[in-house]
Amino acid sequence: MVKRTFRFLPAIIGCIAVVIAVKPLLVAGITSGHDVGSHLVRVQRFYEALRQGQFPVRWIEGVLPAMGHPHFEFYPPFFYYLTSLVQLLGLDFVSATKAVIIASAAIGFGAMYLLAQTYFASAAGIAAAVLFTFSPYRLSQLYVRAAYGEYLATALAPLAFVWINRPIPLALALTAIALTHQPAFLILVPALASWMAITWIKSRDTKGFLKSLTGLGLFLGLIAFFILPAMAERKFIHWTNLTRDYYNFRQHFAGAIQLVYSKWDYGISVAGRADTMSFQLGVVNWLMVMAALVLLYLKRIPKLFALYSLLFTLLGLFMATPLSTPAWERFSILAFIQYPWRFLLLSTFTTSLLAGIVASSLLKKFQKSTQMVIIVLFSIITMITNLNYIKPSTYLPFDLNSPQRAQPKDPMSGLEPGYLPVFVREISPDRPQGAAGLVSGDAAIRTTVDNIIEKRVSIEAKTDIVMRFFVHYFPGWQAKLGDTSPRLLAINPDNPEGFIDVAVPKGNHTVNLRFTRTPARDLGDFISLVTLVILLVLLIKPKVSKPKLSQ
Repeated sequence: MVKRTFRFLPAIIGCIAVVIAVKPLLVAGITSGHDVGSHLVRVQRFYEALRQGQFPVRWIEGVLPAMGHPHFEFYPPFFYYLTSLVQLLGLDFVSATKAVIIASAAIGFGAMYLLAQTYFASAAGIAAAVLFTFSPYRLSQLYVRAAYGEYLATALAPLAFVWINRPIPLALALTAIALTHQPAFLILVPALASWMAITWIKSRDTKGFLKSLTGLGLFLGLIAFFILPAMAERKFIHWTNLTRDYYNFRQHFAGAIQLVYSKWDYGISVAGRADTMSFQLGVVNWLMVMAALVLLYLKRIPKLFALYSLLFTLLGLFMATPLSTPAWERFSILAFIQYPWRFLLLSTFTTSLLAGIVASSLLKKFQKSTQMVIIVLFSIITMITNLNYIKPSTYLPFDLNSPQRAQPKDPMSGLEPGYLPVFVREISPDRPQGAAGLVSGDAAIRTTVDNIIEKRVSIEAKTDIVMRFFVHYFPGWQAKLGDTSPRLLAINPDNPEGFIDVAVPKGNHTVNLRFTRTPARDLGDFISLVTLVILLVLLIKPKVSKPKLSQ
């Protein structure tokens, strides 16, 4: 009986833990959070673009007219592919978003359990997974910041560690993390590389190490469709806006005391110590650090894994504080992480792993029944300690299921200026209506097609004219004159909003504007497609049995 109960204990505690962690999402309404509005706008716009046949999705519209931009050429799209998949099953966009968040919580628990259970023991897996689910930083991702992509990426992280010597699962896990949240991926890379090294040191398995390298190669191929265009065409957006003003990392260091204790609140991060959000690592997380140090001193804990977890916990805390300023100044890529306190996701990950290591070391001398009681008590204490953080500050008062009812007045509603094309110098609050208009000359313009990546107009021009498509120019947009033998028209985006102006001769014409591919997009897509084929061949090949030779 005890053995059977112990076998199902991870699933029982996991279900209870996930339900408690996401309980505010299970009721009607939309939980508040810093980025919730932006996410819900993107969820809608992404699904609309996908439904219109755009794949991969790169260009989306804003809430207000004439606010299209290449957001998802640069912003990781995986979370939104998942919400779109759920919408295809029939759910509305709010329910789809909630469904993916709830799934993220379940994935996080399961993935951390799998990691700690694989390297230590089943009881260790439960301890690690419970702490991972209820750590303050991860609850802040949900109910303070509404950082849904980061929450999903953090949940997926343990899978990359547990599959470190399995090339195909490793490639898929890394791709999912990188396509979900770039800052989280950057933070986790050194930890993953070190994990690869220590697993090789412990096993001396050169074949396993080569499998890890194969997984990395497959990952680079799979993500090429996203990385290559983003790198090649970054110069065509206001990308420096992503690291300046409020996004300047210098404004967002956490104080050492704040890591031990800072009041739980729902405000924002600011320069100095006037923050109105918490950066505490967590009481149970700190207890795991202290317990690991004691057990390490007593030599009652796996030394290599304990040192690894302690060192990366310390690194995460260090990088969150002003003490790490020289490193932030030295390595410019860190600026794109934006908030140094994001390194708490690393310390949260490693202290959860410490919980597994400590549990494994302390419980191995007990009977299964005693282990079960201790793990249940640990789970209850961890949940109760962080229970007050499992709630939003409020529920949003308006109906986002009908965004038109919200009637946003700001053209940038739900958008980030850093992803606008460089040709956009200003944004007028008075948005133009329709797909196109007349700049000069005498003509009647009638719109026949108006969707996200294609605009088509019929023109009756009494004179030579200049017409304007109300689309911000970005490489890939092409304008063509005529239907039977279309010819390219020169595009001129030299106007304050960077709209697409084209000259059209006198007469009756059709002008078609379409968002097309570029060499960087073609190359990236081709590499990813070839890699996907290779991956499928590797998956299928072991299942094909060799024919028996006749005797």
